[in-house]
Amino acid sequence: MTTLRDLSRHLGLSVTQVSRALNNHDDVSADTRERVHLAARELGYQPNLSARRLVTGRSGMLGLVLPDIPKEPEDSLFVQVVGTLSQHLSRLGRQFVLHIADPQEDIVEVYRRLIGGGAIDGFVLLDPEIRDRRVAFLRKAGVPFVIHGRIEEPHDYAFYDIDNRGAAERLTRRLIEAGHERIAFLNGPRARTYAASRWQGYRTALTAAGLAEEPGLHRFGPMTEGEGLVA
Repeated sequence: MTTLRDLSRHLGLSVTQVSRALNNHDDVSADTRERVHLAARELGYQPNLSARRLVTGRSGMLGLVLPDIPKEPEDSLFVQVVGTLSQHLSRLGRQFVLHIADPQEDIVEVYRRLIGGGAIDGFVLLDPEIRDRRVAFLRKAGVPFVIHGRIEEPHDYAFYDIDNRGAAERLTRRLIEAGHERIAFLNGPRARTYAASRWQGYRTALTAAGLAEEPGLHRFGPMTEGEGLVA
């Protein structure tokens, strides 16, 4: 098994330099970091997570918790998100943990247990709700996280998202400009932030065009093919 000392001898660098390069410290040049990561891959180096935890107090592991088994495993977006996260973290020498919770267990208690075990340094949160209990808990616990999506203002946290409100407004306006007046809107679950944002965009476009919103033409629900057929 290749060790840090093996990498050090192979590259002609100190163990400290190699370690800091593998952990992407800014005081190591980009060229050196790339050289060290390349050698680590070529020689099959794998970090010792137990040793890392003893030295840094961190495991280098990031987690994604799902409240249940995905109902539609063929969902390409879910596969892309999980696959890309895992690949990117692997390039950075980090480990990615996907945890499927028992749907009967309180989701906050799941996070509390994972944090208490000291195995996971931070989390990626998917499918946020408008007032998300996970965010409140992780903030209070001081555990880093990033959200795919957004919750209520202010956005004092890391997130990556699209302009859901603007997209819905532009799509609705496009239909109005094409001469349509009764426009149905099939939306996501009511508690989800993206669904609320899209609804706002839809209503904004209708109001700007002087059209009344018809409640019967707006439906909240799971974003699945089956739900679309029912609607």
